Amino acid sequence: MTLPPEVSAEFQIFEPTLKKYLPANRTLGYFDIINGTTLEYRKKMRPLKVKLMDQSIKTVMIDESESVLVLVEGICKRIGKA
Repeated sequence: MTLPPEVSAEFQIFEPTLKKYLPANRTLGYFDIINGTTLEYRKKMRPLKVKLMDQSIKTVMIDESESVLVLVEGICKRIGKA
């Protein structure tokens, strides 16, 4: 079964014990997933509320599968602080 591109781009497999998203371009065999391992099919995007110095709150969508560096750069650009 294949998912429509808009759905498969929105979700990704998450490994809770490693606390990371598995790249979509690899098979599960690549990661040596053993029987009994818990995997979650999660949405990658979620809203993040950022409180600014002037006490205003801005909501930005973040991609949780990205690194912290990429997230911080993206958040700063979106709230106009970069």
